[in-house]
Amino acid sequence: MRGEILSYDTTTGTGLISDDDGVRYDFTSAALQSPAVPAAGVRVDFVPEGAAATQILILAGGPTSTGVAGLAAATAAPGSGFDFKTAVLSFEGRLRVRTSGSAF
Repeated sequence: MRGEILSYDTTTGTGLISDDDGVRYDFTSAALQSPAVPAAGVRVDFVPEGAAATQILILAGGPTSTGVAGLAAATAAPGSGFDFKTAVLSFEGRLRVRTSGSAF
């Protein structure tokens, strides 16, 4: 299920997520599957279990992500969860192309 973090308290490690239909779920830092720090406004994918969100993955394109030279990146479309600018301009995960005469 997709949603957005409404709040997160780093002291207690607890927060609140709203899914795309407006239903709210509590969560703890133990439910986070991503190494990124959650912040209000960040898009997430999660599994609801009762009133709690579990298996939370932070999606690219949240307000804490940065693009080239530390500039804030713009998302492709509101609510899409995909950050096109960061995906195109990021060098992480790119394949290297061997050209003749290069010593990789």
